[in-house]
Amino acid sequence: MVLIPRSAVLGLVLGVALLAGCSESLFGAHSAGHGGDDDGGVPGCTAPCDADAAADFGGSSGRWRYLDDHRDRTWVLMTAGDQVLTGADPGTRITTCRAFPDEPACSALPGALLVTTAAPAKNDPAIELAVNDKQVLDLHLEAFVPPGAAGQTIRLYRNSREDALFTATAGPGTPLDHTITLAAIPGDRFLVAVAAGTAGAANIGLNLRASASKVPFPATCQVAVPFASASGNAVEDVCGATVFTHYTPPQNAATPPSLDSGPFPELGKATSLFFGDLFQRGPVGPVGTNVSPPLDWTQDVTVQLWAIIQPSASNAAVLFSDLDPDLGSGTEISIGQMGTSMLEVQTCAAPPTTGGANILAVLAPYRTPAEWHFIRAVRSGGHVRVCVDGVPAAGVDALACTARSPYPLLLGAKSTAVPVAFSGQIDDVRVFTGALPCDPVP
Repeated sequence: MVLIPRSAVLGLVLGVALLAGCSESLFGAHSAGHGGDDDGGVPGCTAPCDADAAADFGGSSGRWRYLDDHRDRTWVLMTAGDQVLTGADPGTRITTCRAFPDEPACSALPGALLVTTAAPAKNDPAIELAVNDKQVLDLHLEAFVPPGAAGQTIRLYRNSREDALFTATAGPGTPLDHTITLAAIPGDRFLVAVAAGTAGAANIGLNLRASASKVPFPATCQVAVPFASASGNAVEDVCGATVFTHYTPPQNAATPPSLDSGPFPELGKATSLFFGDLFQRGPVGPVGTNVSPPLDWTQDVTVQLWAIIQPSASNAAVLFSDLDPDLGSGTEISIGQMGTSMLEVQTCAAPPTTGGANILAVLAPYRTPAEWHFIRAVRSGGHVRVCVDGVPAAGVDALACTARSPYPLLLGAKSTAVPVAFSGQIDDVRVFTGALPCDPVP
């Protein structure tokens, strides 16, 4: 379906009028890309953020980009026209209901963007909001597919499609309205992509608004390590108001960490770890001594990170661990490297068995470990489920315990004396209170 103006004169008049009210067009130089966590995410929304994709369209706020989402961790700016952006797929466009008020979708959402999808399509039209400061945001998503049109998949995500925040199918004639509150850190990008799939193209109303939440930062964010930069021997834990200190064997000396390219340019830098290297949460102190507040496992918790694994002298590569297997607390994420690689998430059972902790082990296939993958482990309602690259991979229905671990959180190693370590790269480690979804990523 192609978006056709009902009146060429009306479109021209509206375009001129809209541009006349702005000191700078949306389609000027500031629409260029930005480079991830290590450049502050410019352009973007500073705290307190107040952004409206439709209201800001055609203006000079610099908060938004309008993109072709290639579904492979790459995005390209749409081609700018007179108040209409056009994608690489024929007929894929983004404009506003101000310019096309007679469109059926605009009757339900008159202040929205008007997004045209294509079917079949290789790219999805998407809008992106970048964030420059750490803050807690209320993101309000609205969509409307007019009666008689094909349903459309609406996907809200952070930084890449694997990091799903909300996914739903907007059915014809049924408004979609969803609000999510979350902690954002500098360099975060929040995107909404629309996919027609095989159902067919449509002109739909769509909008995303961001506003400062009344909840103070860091809200539900327990840990956020983007590896944007290093200060001496440590990297910042943006949400935990502490640092992760880097240690190197054999003396476990605190040393400057290595920062290299991440999984895709927009995510900025990642850290490289060699066998025996590790990061410990908290300031410099004896390795294995917990000098920072323990993670809170008493509620639903989501742990997620990016990883790329290299062969090492160990049978397993530990990515994340505060697991206490003796008393029963904490969680560990590792990749087994004997034969077929397997992702393993360990936590403790509730209640533990007599005589010791009952460790729950969730195993999931982990193919091509030498490539970047996004891992999400979710403890929800006491149950544990695991996603790889946004796709549900495994789960266990037994209840996980909620005790707080006496061990510090380590990245690249475990707290016990077992010689299990990690070689490879890790990026964007986050721990949230609350359960985030595992949604298939087409």
